[in-house]
Amino acid sequence: MKRSLVSVSNAEKHIKASKNTPRTYAFGRSGLMVSPVGAGTLQSGINWFDTAELYGRGRSEELLGRFANGGGVGSDSDSSKPLIATKFFPYPWRVHKSSFRRDLRASLRRLNADSIDLYQTHFPYRPPSFTYWVDALADAVQDGLIRAAGV
Repeated sequence: MKRSLVSVSNAEKHIKASKNTPRTYAFGRSGLMVSPVGAGTLQSGINWFDTAELYGRGRSEELLGRFANGGGVGSDSDSSKPLIATKFFPYPWRVHKSSFRRDLRASLRRLNADSIDLYQTHFPYRPPSFTYWVDALADAVQDGLIRAAGV
């Protein structure tokens, strides 16, 4: 069964700009619109932040979750909230899909979120195949735990 990791956005969302708002770009075909730079302040028009479970042993996710939460990270209801990208590191002792799902839920708790805008693996650790990790990411997209996936 072939899976689609992202939804196709309509052509109007590919590039959006006006005199009063900073330029944003479509993030692939995910439907997410991101600023060209992903660090800084929202007042400067930057709308996304990148972190990982490894950064500060999860502390980075906790702090971003506090910063971003007036109601939840990844919520479509408030376009002023930043998009959050975070990553999973497939250590040799956690190469099972159950470990992936457990650690995804831990990131969701630290971010105080129902879903993550972009969830990525730092790199696909072997022995599981590349498609093994893609399937795990696709399952999480289908379950609504992440909006877009990457490796």
